[in-house]
Amino acid sequence: MTAQDSTGHPRRWWILGALCLSLIVVGLDVTVLNVALTRIATALSASTTQLQWIVNSYLPGRISATRTPQTIRDSATRAAR
Repeated sequence: MTAQDSTGHPRRWWILGALCLSLIVVGLDVTVLNVALTRIATALSASTTQLQWIVNSYLPGRISATRTPQTIRDSATRAAR
């Protein structure tokens, strides 16, 4: 066991802050979509079912957009070890 193992990563609080910030950004992004649904419904004359499709199709794209950089970072971190 090394000293780093017992104390954790030296930048662990920065890493935690970055992860928390990314969750806030994703949550804010979804909130903006939900606020915009009224205008979307008016502009497209969309029914409730169609609005549900818009929200449900938006979320997987947003999740994959945030997941891809995480996967690349994990791969790069493992390769560096």
